[in-house]
Amino acid sequence: MKEGDKFGIWIAGAALRAGARDIDVLTLEDLGKQAETSGDLEQELAAMRQFDKEGGDFGAEIIGAIVIPILIEAGKQLWAAYVKKLTDKAAGALADATTDGVVQLVEHHWTDAPVEAASEFEAIVRAVGARQKLPQAQIDELAAAVRSSAMTKEVSAA
Repeated sequence: MKEGDKFGIWIAGAALRAGARDIDVLTLEDLGKQAETSGDLEQELAAMRQFDKEGGDFGAEIIGAIVIPILIEAGKQLWAAYVKKLTDKAAGALADATTDGVVQLVEHHWTDAPVEAASEFEAIVRAVGARQKLPQAQIDELAAAVRSSAMTKEVSAA
């Protein structure tokens, strides 16, 4: 699995835990294990999106199937932004960033400037959510989780 995919899963998990979306966290963890085994996160996401709703379902699984890919995509975009920062600082000498290295950079940024860090990720989450036509209430809920002190704790616990 690509390093950016691993980071996307990690930051998506932090946002879901910050938003107290425990069922989605379990779904994400399962998705991560499947993607680690197959090596193909996009294939696993596609399979998750094909969830068949059964009679009596209340729709929570469907919301999770929408929210999780949005958070992963937003995480991958955040990854790209931080890799660019690392590459710029290294004057182009950085060939490959590792998930651990970027997680440490994110952790430091979130600790040093939590409002700025949360705002950057929130903007990406909102943009990806809007592009994926997620209902505004769901986008607002994810944005609130990203801005919360719980998110800061999740990122700091890395």
